[in-house]
Amino acid sequence: DSPFPLRATDIDQYNHVNNAAYWHAVEEQLVDLPKLTVGPHRAIIEYVAPVLANEHVMVRSRYSDDGSPVLKLWFVVDGDVRTTVRVAAS
Repeated sequence: DSPFPLRATDIDQYNHVNNAAYWHAVEEQLVDLPKLTVGPHRAIIEYVAPVLANEHVMVRSRYSDDGSPVLKLWFVVDGDVRTTVRVAAS
């Protein structure tokens, strides 16, 4: 788990984390995974529930490479998964 501190610019007019903020965390993880990003790849973000301003967000991640690399991320608040991400080679 790693903390994902929210900035004022991450919050939209509805008091939710805006979509671009999630990409920030994804890109931070992908920097260390060149095998995944060297070729075509696809990212899917699924929003389970909104993340609100002032919530403490943790990002859990798992990388596997059984012939085809896959990165999975979970944005968690108080033990509840709010958003999931899957990045895989295509």
